[in-house]
Amino acid sequence: MLDTLRQIARDRILGLVALSVFCYGAYAASIAPHQSLVAISVFGFTDGAYSAIMAFGSALSVTASVWIGILTDQKGDRRKILIASAALGAAGAGLVFLVRSPTAYLVAHMLVFPFSATIFGQLFALARLATAEQTAASRDGTMAALRALFALPFVIVLPLWSLAFDRGAPLILIYGVLALGFAVITALLAIRWPSARAAELNDPKSGIRFSAALREMTAWPVTARILVIASVQAGVTLYMVLLGLIMTTGGGRETSDVSLFAGLVAGLEVPFMLASPMLLSRLSKSALIAAAAFIHAGFLCAFPLAAPYPVVWFLAIPAAMGAAVTLSVPIAYMQDLMSARPGAGGALIAVLHVTGQVIAAAVFGLGTAISGYGLAAMLGAGLAAASGLTLLMMDRRRPA
Repeated sequence: MLDTLRQIARDRILGLVALSVFCYGAYAASIAPHQSLVAISVFGFTDGAYSAIMAFGSALSVTASVWIGILTDQKGDRRKILIASAALGAAGAGLVFLVRSPTAYLVAHMLVFPFSATIFGQLFALARLATAEQTAASRDGTMAALRALFALPFVIVLPLWSLAFDRGAPLILIYGVLALGFAVITALLAIRWPSARAAELNDPKSGIRFSAALREMTAWPVTARILVIASVQAGVTLYMVLLGLIMTTGGGRETSDVSLFAGLVAGLEVPFMLASPMLLSRLSKSALIAAAAFIHAGFLCAFPLAAPYPVVWFLAIPAAMGAAVTLSVPIAYMQDLMSARPGAGGALIAVLHVTGQVIAAAVFGLGTAISGYGLAAMLGAGLAAASGLTLLMMDRRRPA
């Protein structure tokens, strides 16, 4: 793995991707554990309204990801689209921070962030192009290392937020920091884009019509696997939504504990992610994803019960083990499904993530409508475990 990190550092394109992914990770670390608290506690949205906001924004993000993925393959020029996506993120976060109203939150999360979120998948599409000449095992290692760099800011940023909240910082400050973070990503892409190296990438225009590209991406073998893996990932998304609500409402803990727990889980995810290429030498991608789904499902079942007690901190270990594989291995899995279309493969990563958000929103809405946060966690656990088993059965005759 050290060789992989050195290779990333030496390659100008991979280096740019690594820096951008790290900064995007800082965005995710700041917003993921806290956005439900901001919506419900600061702006007064109900649980049902927040679920609807998540679902609408996620659905739009799917559309944006597919459109941008096909467009980048058709044009063969990714720089302008990546810069525009990052700039949108800065604008959306700045709007919430400056206006501080429910309307600003709705505009950012339902209209702006769905387009800025496409940057994640397209950064991995760029990495796929830069690693085209690597072996499959080496490429999987590179993708795992880049995904670990996305998780690393959680270790750094969340303890800082915990300290800030302990000292009385308002939750809305998160959006001011997000605006600055997206501005940094915009500057990185605009200034550090290595034009000479980019010209050497094997990134020809696809020459395929939009309708034909869409048919490739929506073919049943692809769609079925997206739905199944997204249902596995929905467990991790649901955990991030429920984390603050369960720990503060059901567990009687402070907001700072939410940041610390999320940071602990993310910190433990990094070594598990870096170890995934070694595990893939012994297990297929499907088997590894299925195993991770069962581990994370066990965590989701135990979390609501353990939240008020010190034992909850030990649950960070299975949470990290399950999430590390569930969030990293599907990146290479999706890219393998669309190996000839890196932009479409990058779009599938985003579609997978967003579909998981939609499923998580539905589970959250159903669970809270029937009983509460505990039932939502249990439903998510059952769905993740069943989906992991389904993927294993679907791929039992398919090469990893």
